[in-house]
Amino acid sequence: VNNQVFKLKKSLYGLKQAARIWNQTIHQVLVDDGFIQSQADMCLYIKKSGIQTAYLIIHVDDMLVAGTDLSIINQTQETLSKHFEVKDLGTVKFFLGIEVGQDSDGNYCISQENYIKKIVSESGQVNAKPSRIPLDTGYYKIKDSDQLPDNHEYRKLIGMLLYVCTNTRPDISSSVSILSQKVSSPTKTDLQEVRRIIRYLDTTKNFKLKLSNQNSDQSLEFYSDANWAEDRID
Repeated sequence: VNNQVFKLKKSLYGLKQAARIWNQTIHQVLVDDGFIQSQADMCLYIKKSGIQTAYLIIHVDDMLVAGTDLSIINQTQETLSKHFEVKDLGTVKFFLGIEVGQDSDGNYCISQENYIKKIVSESGQVNAKPSRIPLDTGYYKIKDSDQLPDNHEYRKLIGMLLYVCTNTRPDISSSVSILSQKVSSPTKTDLQEVRRIIRYLDTTKNFKLKLSNQNSDQSLEFYSDANWAEDRID
């Protein structure tokens, strides 16, 4: 409309400040209901009511609610429904590319099998030779090969692998960390090793990270080796 200015009563989708306004709104609703924002993860809110505790995770307008009792979960949903149009999808099975399941003992298992399949497809590794290890044990002994003319594909694949290892596959963390250091100037060998990780994930895509009952006995075992003054070949 020519020569007219309109004042919005509330934010519209697409405005640069829309995301910030939404975050401020949902934050205030949760705080008013007794939730406390985590300082370690700003997208996590925690509410304690007597002996019950509720946890709420926010990703834009997708939310995941968990609690020590169904009553506090229902109460949280009722509070949200008073302020927003809410769609209850039931027990979580899929959230942000992470598949969630539960075994017969009540333990939760998380995995990213579908996301791994996507990585395999986008990297052209469908039906590629399986790999039982995520990184060549002689990687540091390999002489530098030709540098890649463009690091776009390498950077993209590293980003996807970081999302997997951060969420559900700590077994590839070391390999991904090593190859992440080469993002600015990767070589053909580096890309080959990235594809090896992807083939390893494809081979083990049914692996799941098990989250056991907190009351069960847990024993964390790990091994450390000398770094020989950081001589990576020794």
